[in-house]
Amino acid sequence: MSNFQFLEPDFSSLATIAKEAEKLVYISPQFALAAARTSLENLVLWLYQYDNKFKDLIPLYIWDKMDNIRMVGNSAVYGKKFKQLTTEETVNHISHLFLMYVWFERT
Repeated sequence: MSNFQFLEPDFSSLATIAKEAEKLVYISPQFALAAARTSLENLVLWLYQYDNKFKDLIPLYIWDKMDNIRMVGNSAVYGKKFKQLTTEETVNHISHLFLMYVWFERT
């Protein structure tokens, strides 16, 4: 069972990639972070479709988590000097994705 299962009833397309990121944490941290970044991009696109001023709705602590996922995801995909992250570090980044989706689902 995934920690992102709560998204399934209303946001199954968003849940799919988030669950993939979660599955990959122990298999390939680099791919898990790339999937987390893709999941974040899909959320931003979804938010933008429904309210192009969505930035005003997002609290700073969520922006920080979004920015963290963006940066580590970009580093995982494009970084020439990508630092191999430990599983624990990757779990921490995926937990940011989880907290971001908890905020989204409750808002």
